[in-house]
Amino acid sequence: ADAEMAAAEVGTQAAQWLSLRHHLKVYFYKFGHKSCCFHDVAPYLASFRQLPHQQKALLKPLSASLREAEPNLLPQRLCWLQRYTCLCQWRLACGDATCVNLTMASRLEVARCWMESYSAHLSFSADLEPRERGYGDLLPILASELMIRRPIYDWHL
Repeated sequence: ADAEMAAAEVGTQAAQWLSLRHHLKVYFYKFGHKSCCFHDVAPYLASFRQLPHQQKALLKPLSASLREAEPNLLPQRLCWLQRYTCLCQWRLACGDATCVNLTMASRLEVARCWMESYSAHLSFSADLEPRERGYGDLLPILASELMIRRPIYDWHL
């Protein structure tokens, strides 16, 4: 009886993780290009911190969708950049094992990629007011968070 209850509980937990991942993916596909996307789901992403298998199951399809749909036209390209930035935030927030638990050299490589994306898209923000945040301006901050392994709200001068 105990074994059956344990199996039922494991099955229930697996179904709950599947449901959570499904809803997060749907939310990302629908709102990943909006700045609210990360903040709305950050509490849920934290629950993935110690679960590399769940992180991979959530993040891998999202990463693949961005690689497959990298557009060339400016309006679509801006949307892609915003989704890319959001995915970087998600990776850090859920403690993505392919991002956070890397060697210093590997973290430096990921940060370099994020900075290259930032540099490649600087021209998209040229028409914004100086006080407005540019479309990719969060990428250098995320790269810094990755390198020092601390979120910006935990930085102390």
